[in-house]
Amino acid sequence: MTAIYIFVPFYVDALGVESYGIIAFYSILLTIGSLADIGLSTTFSREAAREPDRERIFNLLATIERILLSAVCIFALIVCVGANFIAEHWLNNGTTLTVNEIANSLRLMALTIVPQIGLSLYSAGLLGLQRQGTANMLQAAYSTARGGLVIPLIYYMPSIQIFFVWQLAVSIIFLLIFRSLLIKSIGYKYFMLGQYNYASLKPILKFAGSVLALTILGTVITQIDKILVSKMFSMSDFGYYNLAAMLGQVSYAAITPLMIAFFPRITELVSGNKLVDANRLFADFTFIVAALSAVISFSLILFSQEILQLWLGVDRAPEKIVSVVRILSIGGLFMSLTAAPFYLGLANGHNRTSTINAALTLVFVIPLMAYGASVWGLIGIAVSSILASVTSFIALSLFVVRRFYGGSTRAWFLRSVVTPIAAAAATIFAARLIVDWVEPGALLSCAIAGVMGGLLLMLSCVPIVRRL
Repeated sequence: MTAIYIFVPFYVDALGVESYGIIAFYSILLTIGSLADIGLSTTFSREAAREPDRERIFNLLATIERILLSAVCIFALIVCVGANFIAEHWLNNGTTLTVNEIANSLRLMALTIVPQIGLSLYSAGLLGLQRQGTANMLQAAYSTARGGLVIPLIYYMPSIQIFFVWQLAVSIIFLLIFRSLLIKSIGYKYFMLGQYNYASLKPILKFAGSVLALTILGTVITQIDKILVSKMFSMSDFGYYNLAAMLGQVSYAAITPLMIAFFPRITELVSGNKLVDANRLFADFTFIVAALSAVISFSLILFSQEILQLWLGVDRAPEKIVSVVRILSIGGLFMSLTAAPFYLGLANGHNRTSTINAALTLVFVIPLMAYGASVWGLIGIAVSSILASVTSFIALSLFVVRRFYGGSTRAWFLRSVVTPIAAAAATIFAARLIVDWVEPGALLSCAIAGVMGGLLLMLSCVPIVRRL
């Protein structure tokens, strides 16, 4: 996932910021398309982690595959049919792309979504079986092939459609690889097909339904800012906003591998009634997430100009984008902090609190974003988006942690949340003071912040990692 941060500057350089806006719009379509999953990938991962009967898991996979394929193909068909309408009436294209080019790109996006959603199912299965090494290696190879190997091609043939043709071809290849290795991990021969059995879904439909409701709400909350920007602003502004949003969510991207390992393990402990171990794991996981995400977020807040200069290869980044990065970094920190309480609830089969919170947040955030955009532009949307992350963390801390964490909620909050965040803030602020005194340039400034933040993480997190 983090590889995309390396590739994006090359996309902008080879295709231009307007074409990059089209690539950014693909992430919105993919997120919406993932709703066709109806919560089944997460449910399958949970069942794979707790169900010892491999034949049942194999047949459950076969059943989910057929449902998922049907749903995502319907979504892709809708996008293909409506491509011209979206290109003409929604996206505010500028001068470098025609409506026809955008519409054709949208159709290629729709086709690419089909294997990508299937890939997510197989990856979730590998993680549920605690094959994190295999899943992470495959994901890294897929990200490199899909996002990195296309770079020479688009420099040679700078076309947005060529970009998406490559995405489609690589996604199909890796879909077959992911599936074959998942089948092998379950205990069957490569490319075998299980038996469709709708009855196998009945015991998990309630959980899947609650995951779906939460996924729908979460998708709208996390994507509504980008949807509004894509409609209300030019594709160039949308491209710049997406660049800022990517940086603002670096902290969340950094903790994603930790979440991938944490969820099946805490599910296993909770299912086995090993609550003491589950409580200890939850507290330690929260501490590591808070420390890592705080170091990254405060670095982005205090060193955003230098980071943007290095990342985009510019002499000075526009102040409007710098401000958006700083604001969204705050939201990224709180988004990261919600991970531990969210997965604690999910491991216990509870996501009612998350669903209610997401619904209430949605009611207030969308109008606020629309108003903020009309008055303050991109800054107004960025400020409004913070509220969703902040309220989610508060709600999950008050209700989920208090209900499912066996220790003191107050002690957990002070030790695992406040302490690492305060230490990170002090460390990165000290780095900023040193940089302002020495004035070493963008590269060395980021290096100073990185070294000081890295030392803090080593001193505070390494003992916990060794214990885990």
